[in-house]
Amino acid sequence: MKKIGLLFFLLAALLGVFQAVHAQNDQPLALVMTADGPVMPPMLDYIKRGIQTAEQRNAEVLIIQLNTPGGDLMTTLNIIKAMRASTVPVVVYVAPKNAIAGSAGALITVSAHASAMAPETAIGASTPISSSGENLNSDERAKANKGNSCSY
Repeated sequence: MKKIGLLFFLLAALLGVFQAVHAQNDQPLALVMTADGPVMPPMLDYIKRGIQTAEQRNAEVLIIQLNTPGGDLMTTLNIIKAMRASTVPVVVYVAPKNAIAGSAGALITVSAHASAMAPETAIGASTPISSSGENLNSDERAKANKGNSCSY
């Protein structure tokens, strides 16, 4: 008799677990990942894995919490390409407080399906640089800025 009671208890507990798991799958799924640091090839790989996971799990949205001073242009373009190819909407959220989306981070942020920023965060590029990431000399800087000035 005790064995039947124990078996019944285990069966009821098992059914309860499966129902709870099934109920969780009916809820919308939003995946959140944190990309913190310079935009370099490891960040590209990380974001690609996040997009792949979001697609495999049929997520409603992938949120990338971004904090970066910027980085490599080719890596940036490949991140943008991966976000645009995603079947899951990608939202870039510049956070936490005092985070920045500088330079390449600004391009990534505005290229997402949607973007948002936490209070006291910043976005934008600071200065033209060479393709190797070095500061431009004064002649190159003058040529880069020529004709690009505006007044508001």
